[in-house]
Amino acid sequence: MMTTKTKHTAKLSDSGESLLKCNPMKNILFISSVYPDTRQVTKGTYNYEMCRALSAKHSVRVISPRSFIDHFQQGCPRWAATTDTVNSKIECSYPLNYYIPGMKREEFGRWMWWSLQSQLKKTLHQWKPDLILTYWAHPEGEVGFTLGKQLNIPSAVIIGGSDVLVLPKDPKRKQAIEQVMQHNTFVLTVSDGLKNACVNLGATADKVHTIPQGIDTTRFTKSEKLTSKMGLGLDPSIPVLLWVGRIVEIKDLPTLLNAVCILKNSQTKIQLLIAGDGPYVPTLKMLITQLDLADSVKFLGPISHQELPSYYQAADLCVLSSVSEGLPNVLREALACGTP
Repeated sequence: MMTTKTKHTAKLSDSGESLLKCNPMKNILFISSVYPDTRQVTKGTYNYEMCRALSAKHSVRVISPRSFIDHFQQGCPRWAATTDTVNSKIECSYPLNYYIPGMKREEFGRWMWWSLQSQLKKTLHQWKPDLILTYWAHPEGEVGFTLGKQLNIPSAVIIGGSDVLVLPKDPKRKQAIEQVMQHNTFVLTVSDGLKNACVNLGATADKVHTIPQGIDTTRFTKSEKLTSKMGLGLDPSIPVLLWVGRIVEIKDLPTLLNAVCILKNSQTKIQLLIAGDGPYVPTLKMLITQLDLADSVKFLGPISHQELPSYYQAADLCVLSSVSEGLPNVLREALACGTP
């Protein structure tokens, strides 16, 4: 189960074996809003790792749309590629994505397609992709098959999890996702459970490929726990729980905080470390105050992939409280570090 990300991404680049035999891919255009930038260096690091591995054999370019709302709320920032992306010589752009917030979500694909027209024109001016690869069923998956059909090249969409487990609960959004399943050349999932969900949404079984994400075991490896705790300034006598991820509502952190509250009320000493960032942080901080957990819970903020193994190694238990997941790398990274 524990394989390196290099091995995983090599599988991904070879997933369309019959296609490769007919027309070996040289240029891959990856489109997804889930990709790191200098302001969010931990966002979609798995997508960066995939693109980095693919770039060893192929020319990879990335278009990562950014919400126009974030653009104006954060003072019109200039989105820029991380040092890792630059060093990997992956050309990356961050065009603004315009949409109507909270309304007509089934139209998000059409709006993203419209938003990307200027950047697509620039990208495709002197560089032609052989494959369109997207991450997230909708809206990215719709943009992918639309562009693929326009250029008469194959398109593949990578499924994250909630995009086929949760989003289809909206009947209109479900119809849009069914179109994504039917019109993309390939559908890539990280587990057989997600593959079944895609088939139920209209994808034919022969086009859906399960490719479990790998773990870089040169980075995520075991270490002596006491030494790891002391290295991070943690009290070795207090059990440490670690939560890692993007702090959004679907991760259901209130359930975890209530569990910590139960332990505290039973006189059990424990420390919960929360690594990550996201729009749900203010809500959680209010709940921590209400539950009187300030001494038991610590927000670490975003932790880079270089630093993250140290926290896994120091933790006594890695916890995940999500309502919906595909096959989370967090749990496998923890296991690779010897943490249950």
